[in-house]
Amino acid sequence: MDATFWDRVSSEPFLGVIVGIIGSLVALVSGMLFWLVARSLWYGRVRRLRDAFWHGLGRELVGVIGDPDAEAAWIARARSHHPDVLRYCLNEYMIRTCGDYKEGCARLYRNLGLLDRDLAELAKAGWSSRMRALRRVASVVTEDHRAEVAALAGAGGEIRLLVAQIMGRIGTVDDIVALLGAWRITSRLSEYPVHVMVESMGPDVLRGVVARWDDLGSSEIQRIVLGAAAKSVPGACWSLLPRAACDPSIEVRIAACHAARAITSPATLGLVVELAKDETWEVRAQAMKALATHHGEEAAAVLLAALSDGNFWVRQNAAQALASHGPGGIARLEAVARSAGDRYARDAADHVLTALALGRGDSAPTSAVPALAAGGAA
Repeated sequence: MDATFWDRVSSEPFLGVIVGIIGSLVALVSGMLFWLVARSLWYGRVRRLRDAFWHGLGRELVGVIGDPDAEAAWIARARSHHPDVLRYCLNEYMIRTCGDYKEGCARLYRNLGLLDRDLAELAKAGWSSRMRALRRVASVVTEDHRAEVAALAGAGGEIRLLVAQIMGRIGTVDDIVALLGAWRITSRLSEYPVHVMVESMGPDVLRGVVARWDDLGSSEIQRIVLGAAAKSVPGACWSLLPRAACDPSIEVRIAACHAARAITSPATLGLVVELAKDETWEVRAQAMKALATHHGEEAAAVLLAALSDGNFWVRQNAAQALASHGPGGIARLEAVARSAGDRYARDAADHVLTALALGRGDSAPTSAVPALAAGGAA
């Protein structure tokens, strides 16, 4: 362009604006193209480095795990690869494996110093850096690294969830009780990290946490711990049930009903019978569900009486529980449907009997239901 053009640009503001816009667009497009080319070259290099690992040391990995000398030789050769390549490739193995092989990969990861790098990244201020590091260390940290992970317990969102999961696996009873004691649950959604933590605990740790029941901080957390203990360590759970059944919190008394439903025994039957008299309908309704797994005359008598309860859900759950007692329970429901003087009890029995008949694709009257139940699962 000659001087005349630039003279026009300087003398005509509108033309100058157009030239400026065009120049900016050219610079922007050029920058984007440069970035795309550089990124493509970078990822091409990364892919080649990873492929070199997969076709070399990656193929030998299965054969060396479990042999200390072979592992040491493999580590010495692996140090020639970039740490990011080793970190990525070993993580790919650990994601897809389990048991001794996964632990062997984790041991190599730690011995290569990759875990130390990840732990250093946990101290960085950037959320994304800490999040990526936590995802990597979740499978490889040990009890020796509890302090570094626990330091992030105050973070929110996904970081807090990962910390809970990791601490459930590697934390001691004291670590976990301290973490749970400071945890604040504000909604059902915020309970999820606690569920993840509790379900990650081994039986011995969970027994220790149950023994520290009074230190757990809130009734919501006590409910979660009691529910997990009923499935994993029922003996430790049973020692708490009498206390939980009398707890001032509705949450805990409901958890006692759930636990008693999972731990079916003559002892839990007596506890559920008492919970069936609770002043709160929510507890009574859950006690009816617990009686579904406690068969016998005493349980049936409580369920029949509950068909006249003042709350709809208590009546409905009682009718459902009777139906789960098999032909005998269904026969009791039929008797209520035919001759009970309480209209609400008849309605609850009719509802369940009709649902049973429809569930079997049967249009027969309810008197046919016991025969159907005898031929199939109730």
